[in-house]
Amino acid sequence: MGNFTSVEFHTAVHGKEKYSQAFERLYRVLVQPKYRILLMSCYFVLVPGTGDATLCNQLMPTQPLLKEFSANIRDRMATYLGDDTKFITMTNPCRIRHLTRRMVFCRSDVLNKLLSTSILTSGTDYKIATPAELKEMLINTLLGQGHLCPNKPGVHSVLKHDAALLLYPHPDLVCIADLSCPSFISSVDSTTICNVESFSKNRSFISYDVISGKAQKLAL
Repeated sequence: MGNFTSVEFHTAVHGKEKYSQAFERLYRVLVQPKYRILLMSCYFVLVPGTGDATLCNQLMPTQPLLKEFSANIRDRMATYLGDDTKFITMTNPCRIRHLTRRMVFCRSDVLNKLLSTSILTSGTDYKIATPAELKEMLINTLLGQGHLCPNKPGVHSVLKHDAALLLYPHPDLVCIADLSCPSFISSVDSTTICNVESFSKNRSFISYDVISGKAQKLAL
């Protein structure tokens, strides 16, 4: 999940050139012989962030990466592997069904959006919530409201496509990339909800086993 470059696409000098070059470097890395088994056995699903090359990237749901930047690497991967389904650019949020598991992936700083209208962190010290309390608030709000953008409708979302943000009925996995909240893995009834942190900074990721329904945090 994005952002896929360290500098936001719309603010970078020569943004188009650097963005295209970044995907070219990604392709050269992936086609190295040592990654052949990874390419043959995995799917690459790209979910854009707020700093990526998409239209209206501050609103959800967000459209996939612009084809101007993603089509070249997708076509080259298809030629290299003989399979045009291995490299996929998706919307944000993205829904995936694998075996019997229903999974939702979302790149959004949901906690920051909640705190912008919350009384928990405003005013005097006794109203300031701890990180653990904020994490619980995030989990309970997302699953309680059954919505990936639980703020006032239309503020951070496109009302016409609001149904794409619903979390009801609850899926088996909700994976968010919220950089305003610490990484966590939690289970509520039959739903696993987790938050992944920046891989470039922490070299960590979350693995989810669709057979057992268990998630665990791993690091390199």
